[in-house]
Amino acid sequence: MCVNSPFCSPSGSDTYLFLRNDDSAIAAKYRQRIETWYKGYASLLDKQFRDEFCKQPERRYWELVVADTIETKTDLKLDWTRKQLKQAPTPDIITSYGNHCVWVEATTTGHGIPGNPNSVPSLPDPDSPDEDSDDDDGESRLSGSDRRELGLRIQNSFVEKARKLCALNASGFNIVAIGGGTISSAQWHNNILNWRDVASFFYPFSPQHLINLDGSPVSSIRELELEKIGTTETVMKAFASRQLPHEHVAGVLFSTHGIAGLSSLMKPAVWWVENPYCPNSLLLRPAFAGINRIIVHAERRKIEYLPPIT
Repeated sequence: MCVNSPFCSPSGSDTYLFLRNDDSAIAAKYRQRIETWYKGYASLLDKQFRDEFCKQPERRYWELVVADTIETKTDLKLDWTRKQLKQAPTPDIITSYGNHCVWVEATTTGHGIPGNPNSVPSLPDPDSPDEDSDDDDGESRLSGSDRRELGLRIQNSFVEKARKLCALNASGFNIVAIGGGTISSAQWHNNILNWRDVASFFYPFSPQHLINLDGSPVSSIRELELEKIGTTETVMKAFASRQLPHEHVAGVLFSTHGIAGLSSLMKPAVWWVENPYCPNSLLLRPAFAGINRIIVHAERRKIEYLPPIT
């Protein structure tokens, strides 16, 4: 492979090596997509992109997804070229909307610390013998993960990037983009059935899964925080309270899409989740008409889903 390819390194993570060397049709499609995006968005990428892609392909792939989503699915203008200035603090992507400069920080969710009760457990390998098949924990892991665990990983990703943006661009227009990362699509999809499930990761209510005996839905309860097992600490959801200093973040571009497991659903579903406490969020709302939107009507105190306008 040529030196200008993100697949030029002969070594890297297991995911990278599978992507690079596997001869399956799905792996070939992902390689082609990544090569195309890498060449198309080269002016945006930092110098370390190619060297780090082999080590963290999930995170770097998500940066390409975000760039392509902005370019092809939104009304944001992706006309920025990265200048490699020494000590110059820049986000992952700078874009614009009208006269406004918009900073975008991209990140991905991980599993957390292995064995920690607040981490997302890895799915068992179906090809390996289950030595602990009689263990209750082994059976529980087959279901994938708990919403609480996924929610904690999302909040961790959000807070890290929100802090960075606050220090660099506190009075500007900012977006945090969170991708599925190393967590498999099956684990996400077991816990996300509709837009309210996505919204409940960020807003102060629980998902609405249960039904009453007569078939009517059970009303969701107010849920501002997520519990951390093994400690008295709780974690506030990103847009659950005005008390949190996140007014500088207009919203989150969120997707469960990733290359963990090479999902055959190659067209990533990306959601715009609006921050009701950011004064700039209403200005940016029209820019995301081409993707799934979860918005907040402040005057009616109502959260609403808007489908993409094609």
